[in-house]
Amino acid sequence: MTTSDAILTYVGSSGLDVAPPDDDVTGLAVVDPEGLRIGEVEDVVIDTRDHRVRLICVVSGGILGFAADRTLLPVETVTKVDDRVHVDRSYSEIQARRAEVMETGAASGRAGRPEEPAFEQAYVAYGVLPFRDRALTGD
Repeated sequence: MTTSDAILTYVGSSGLDVAPPDDDVTGLAVVDPEGLRIGEVEDVVIDTRDHRVRLICVVSGGILGFAADRTLLPVETVTKVDDRVHVDRSYSEIQARRAEVMETGAASGRAGRPEEPAFEQAYVAYGVLPFRDRALTGD
C-alpha cells in the first residue's frame, strides 16, 4: 500500500530484517488486557520509507498453518512487549473486528494473509488514526 511516500509491506516478504533482532516480535503470543491469548504474531507490516512497524499480523487456530485465522492490528494497539505482545483491545473485540478487516482485504492468494486494502481497514476497524494522518495533525 502506498501512503504518501510510504510503502507498506510484510517484513517476511521484503528481504529486510528487524534490527536489532531482539526487537523481533514474530512468534510471540498476543494477549488482551485480561491476559486472554488472541494468537501469535506471524509477521509485521512495515513502512519501507521509515522502516517502522505499522501493523502486526496475528494468526490463530488452524492446524500446521491450514485454516488459520489472521487479522491485522495497528501497532498503536500494542501497550507492552515482554515475552508476549500485550494489546489494549479485548479478545472479543478483535474477534468481532477480524471479519471486518479480512472482508475488505480479500485474499491475495498468499496463504490467506491480509493484504491491501486490509492495511487501511485495520486502522478504520480499530478506530486508530493512520500514521500518515497523525503526521498531518502533529499527534
